[in-house]
Amino acid sequence: MLKGRVVGHMLPTLNYASGEGLNQPLTLLSRLVLAGPAHAQQYLQAHGLEAPVLNRFAVAHDFMIAF
Repeated sequence: MLKGRVVGHMLPTLNYASGEGLNQPLTLLSRLVLAGPAHAQQYLQAHGLEAPVLNRFAVAHDFMIAF
């Protein structure tokens, strides 16, 4: 998974998921990033989650995220 840069490829696909559809991908993403420095580095190099993704997740779960 490290050579394939899975985190970098996963982040753009989140733009196409609905708020409820983000639960499982975000769980996987957070587990990968927290599992080791290589995946965390990929996350940072890909500039993390975009604001619209976070907003859709927040709306689906009734909480606010302030930027």
